[in-house]
Amino acid sequence: MQIYEANAKTHAKAMRSTKAEGWRKAMLEEIIALQNNGVWNVIKRLAGANMLHSKWVFKTKTDANGAVESLKARLVACGNEQVFGIDYVLTFAAVMDLSTVKVILGLVATWVVPAKHGDIPSAYVKADKEKDLEILLHVPGGMDV
Repeated sequence: MQIYEANAKTHAKAMRSTKAEGWRKAMLEEIIALQNNGVWNVIKRLAGANMLHSKWVFKTKTDANGAVESLKARLVACGNEQVFGIDYVLTFAAVMDLSTVKVILGLVATWVVPAKHGDIPSAYVKADKEKDLEILLHVPGGMDV
């Protein structure tokens, strides 16, 4: 019998779970991906800078049978703290356009090949963004720099 363990809602719960070592590895992989994509730098706190809080989001990836394939940890900014016109003036979501999906599915049907899903690791930091966009974050709980 397999016992289901829900995704951890906080860093503290993740570190107390039976998957703690896997979550630590996933967190390290996330930080390395952020560094490799040039979107993560540790700096001293700037006086008067508007900084957002950040947190870890944990997700267990499973296969069709419910077996664990991998553990994912994402460092996210608490963007709900931002004010339009002060903290940002542009919004966007780095997602595939519906017309692109239709073209891909049309090619799948034309070429009679199986359609498969995929995952692009750290896709959100690889998307086009404003050239001089800077978002300053507080270090999330449970992380020492």
